[in-house]
Amino acid sequence: MDKLRISFDFDSTLSTQPMQELCKKFLLLGAEVYVTTTRQNGVHSNLIFENKDLFEVTDKLGIKRENITFTKYQDKVVFVKQFDFHFDDDAHEIFLINQHPSKCLGFLFEQYQDINNGIAPNF
Repeated sequence: MDKLRISFDFDSTLSTQPMQELCKKFLLLGAEVYVTTTRQNGVHSNLIFENKDLFEVTDKLGIKRENITFTKYQDKVVFVKQFDFHFDDDAHEIFLINQHPSKCLGFLFEQYQDINNGIAPNF
């Protein structure tokens, strides 16, 4: 059986503890894990994008740096066609992925937190 190929957005998705725990489970099951982020990396228009926070998390999880794609603000649907699943907090990205004819299924992630024993969105 082929390995599952899983993609995560970073900001407000893999940057959160619940998604990091899910990522760990996929890795333990032998899945190939990728990050597909709208961010830029390197030098662009004389600005330096180091992404230290992203690399700190992905290194800790054991995600290979060659498995990280910086889309440079392009729609992710172009980049995730070959994956089985993509997790993202952006409803527009998930809509585009699920409307596109490919094998990738997009899942919308919304983080919730317990506030005084109630459940509320973490905006």
